[in-house]
Amino acid sequence: MPYPSLRMEYVKMSRAPIHGRQPVVNNCVGHNNFRFFFAFLTTTIIMCFYGAYLAYYVFVLEMRVQQVDMLVVYDHVAGTRVPLSSQQKWMYMVHRELLLTALGMFCICAGVVVVAFILYQLSLIVARGITTNESFKWDDVAYDVKEGVVHLPRRVLECNQRGESPISRKAPVPPSVGPTAGGGKGGRGGGAARKRKQQQQQPTVERKEKDKLKEEETEERHGTDDELVTIQSVNELRNIYHLGWWRNLMDVLFPVPL
Repeated sequence: MPYPSLRMEYVKMSRAPIHGRQPVVNNCVGHNNFRFFFAFLTTTIIMCFYGAYLAYYVFVLEMRVQQVDMLVVYDHVAGTRVPLSSQQKWMYMVHRELLLTALGMFCICAGVVVVAFILYQLSLIVARGITTNESFKWDDVAYDVKEGVVHLPRRVLECNQRGESPISRKAPVPPSVGPTAGGGKGGRGGGAARKRKQQQQQPTVERKEKDKLKEEETEERHGTDDELVTIQSVNELRNIYHLGWWRNLMDVLFPVPL
């Protein structure tokens, strides 16, 4: 089962975010294409509302050309001619310019839909630090957590909550002891080397006890770290790729090469 911000970090894989297949471009959107995808959506919004404005402008111009303000209706009750109301003027023009009205309404509806879509994408990437593809995986994780089937080693969970890699670091190698300035057998360096060699060859009971205690502590610590912990809530899992809304936005506008 994929854990977006746990498994990838555990195996030291660099994340290449993919938004999943987007119907508007009939392709997947990768890490370096986020800014171009949002630029495409932004220009689409501008063109939609600009098209709606042009349709409205032409509509009003046609009202002036056809002198709709001069039209009147005959009131049979009063026996007089009454000018058209504003609602009647617009209804009259809508019936005469059906294609223009339909074009303007389509541009408005398409612009609203694209605005809602880009806000949804920004809410995922900027506000939550996940892509569309990862949002589906987080939904799967939330369902499995609800079922109580998600278990993680304690060390992995603690490293995830701290935002660190759970891969254990190697213990530092002690520096090797080289020849001293005293160099010979009769010098001060040679006496210290013989003393150190005797201590290594003849370990005392105290050193053996200390080594045994260290081994027991190490085994106990590893046993505690490898203990499986049941995840009770998806909020216990931290998304290590969520760096804050500003850094997420900068990562979209100026992506770092993978």
